[in-house]
Amino acid sequence: IRSLGRDIGAALGTGATMSALERRAIGRFQIETASSLDQLTKDTIIQQLLPAVEAVEHLPRIFLSEELLREISFGRSFGGTLRENRHIAAGLAPDGRLAALIKRASEPNRLKAFRVFSGPPETGSES
Repeated sequence: IRSLGRDIGAALGTGATMSALERRAIGRFQIETASSLDQLTKDTIIQQLLPAVEAVEHLPRIFLSEELLREISFGRSFGGTLRENRHIAAGLAPDGRLAALIKRASEPNRLKAFRVFSGPPETGSES
């Protein structure tokens, strides 16, 4: 929208300034269902948070095994492909959490996490 205002001003030869812009929705997230700042306190903020996987529900999903989670947490690529028109996928941990955002690696038929949100599963320490 900002660029539209700029382009219209340029086409008219007058320039343009936007004095206000309010985003009312992003995907399925709408301002009417958002929490107000007054509703957020240190005691309530956790209850107001949505699972991160909801923010990427429009992306294709790749279900990651515990072993793959470990590999991507070390920055390693893994075998796989994305459809031609897709550039990013959501990598989900076995429990359904968003674990990583995944893209094509530089090697053919390989994928690589470019954002990792959780590390490898914890292993019990033996004493």
